[in-house]
Amino acid sequence: MVGAGLTMLLAPRVAAELRQRVTDSARNLGRAASDRYQQASARAGDVVDEVTRKGQGVRDEVLEAVASGAHKVERFAADHATPKRHTR
Repeated sequence: MVGAGLTMLLAPRVAAELRQRVTDSARNLGRAASDRYQQASARAGDVVDEVTRKGQGVRDEVLEAVASGAHKVERFAADHATPKRHTR
């Protein structure tokens, strides 16, 4: 009889403590997940920025190469142009 009385007396307190521990654990897990998500988002943003920067560098190099090649072609064409003869 005493055991049953103690169980009934302690059960609400134990249940409340268990609910609080579960709530705290869930809250901590949510915070940890949010922190990890923010870290991953920041890393992804950094990677996107780096890829963009490298892509722009490649674009600039290609642009310079094409402009240089076009200039060389123009010079070659001008240097090797044959004068037109006028026929009467």
